[in-house]
Amino acid sequence: MVQEPEPDVVRAAMAGDLAAFEWLVRCYQAHVWRFLRHLLGDGALAEDVTQETFLRVYQHLPTFAWRSKFSTWVFRVARNAGIDALRSRRRHDQLLHALPRPQPEPPPDATCRRGWSPPSGRSPPWPPR
Repeated sequence: MVQEPEPDVVRAAMAGDLAAFEWLVRCYQAHVWRFLRHLLGDGALAEDVTQETFLRVYQHLPTFAWRSKFSTWVFRVARNAGIDALRSRRRHDQLLHALPRPQPEPPPDATCRRGWSPPSGRSPPWPPR
């Protein structure tokens, strides 16, 4: 269960106190990661999105209006960041499936000879004889 921080700590973070914000991150980081791990099904992605969550919390902290618990607001930010990550991954996967499969590269010797022929009646000056 997530404990609510003291309102004074939230107010201090809202006023730009980095120590207060760091305290909030430490209090919520593990809870947010577990929530995102469950939502995303990928621990590494959950780590990335947890960082994105706290970046967004920091950027939007001045907009926190005290209409809900602070934890509710943080988890809403995490949920939205997680949904954005899922959408991004889905677009990336769709793009990969839409692209044609790359053809294997021919050996370097064939690449050099293919598509070029010497002018009629002349042989190329290489390889040296």
